Amino acid sequence: MASTINLAFRREVFDAAGGLDESFAAAEDLDFTWRLTDRGCRIRWVQDAVVKHDWGTQTRQVGRAFFYGGGWCRLIRKHPRRIGEVMKLNSVAFVYPLYLLGLPLTARWRWYPLMILWPVLCQRKVERPGLVLLDHLAVGAGVLYGLMRPGT
Repeated sequence: MASTINLAFRREVFDAAGGLDESFAAAEDLDFTWRLTDRGCRIRWVQDAVVKHDWGTQTRQVGRAFFYGGGWCRLIRKHPRRIGEVMKLNSVAFVYPLYLLGLPLTARWRWYPLMILWPVLCQRKVERPGLVLLDHLAVGAGVLYGLMRPGT
């Protein structure tokens, strides 16, 4: 799978796959690339390609992460046979919603919120691990919101 933020393809390939599904609010690019690979197209990584992104402010990124969480719900609903693949490639869309759903367990097990320290420790070598955690929690909240909204 690949996001269209840095993806190039020929027009005939785009048309043959049916283009982007505009009913998606987010993750339409992943849906598109899955449909491409289902048609036998290969997605290749070009290591020497230069791509620069302006991700905006932290607030904008957290909002985007929430939005993408809802996109993951729609994506899995459309492609249920890929759930195992998604769990391996993007466990964030599964682990963080489960963590958030478990927060009421804090009433019985006061240590439950400390479980979040494990991913923080795993991310300690990335720049600003706290923001990565916040981003992942926002994805988790977006997934839960998407699950509650029919049609997403």
